[in-house]
Amino acid sequence: MARHRGPTAPDPRPGAGRGDTPDAGLREALRRIEACQKRGDASISLDYLSLTSTPELAKALDGLTTLRMLWLAHNQLTSVRELADALGGLTNLEKLDLDVNQLTSTPELAAALGCRTKLQALFLCNNQLTSTPELADALGGLTSLEMLELDINQLTSTRELADALGGLTNLQELRLGGNQ
Repeated sequence: MARHRGPTAPDPRPGAGRGDTPDAGLREALRRIEACQKRGDASISLDYLSLTSTPELAKALDGLTTLRMLWLAHNQLTSVRELADALGGLTNLEKLDLDVNQLTSTPELAAALGCRTKLQALFLCNNQLTSTPELADALGGLTSLEMLELDINQLTSTRELADALGGLTNLQELRLGGNQ
């Protein structure tokens, strides 16, 4: 499964379209979300915007019910507490990229992931995830998952995590490098 970002991919030039501050990044994200809603896009890139979890971002994302691909990599997300409900409403989501943030394994993260029955690709590299029963249960419930990237976290080999990943019968690619 390719990581193709579609027509809303960010400009690859250094500094292009990036939010220099969380406020500027949030304004840019809200602008992109509004444009996505108007066009009915199935994909949106909110990478490199210095985003933190905010109620405004969650409320805006909650309206993207037809969204299939959401890219939130290279931001400053530490928690998905505010985003959990919004992510739960994205029932058609197939690809979710949360790489290079500061996410930890929390019940909110597990809840946000747990109901993703259509999710085929999940990218969680370079965060601060640890092996928890909640995370293992959430990952184990992603029955459509074909690609899972968990590189460069603080995961340890636990029975719960091994059992959860072993039950993902559609999984074609698993990346766990750079963990403990």
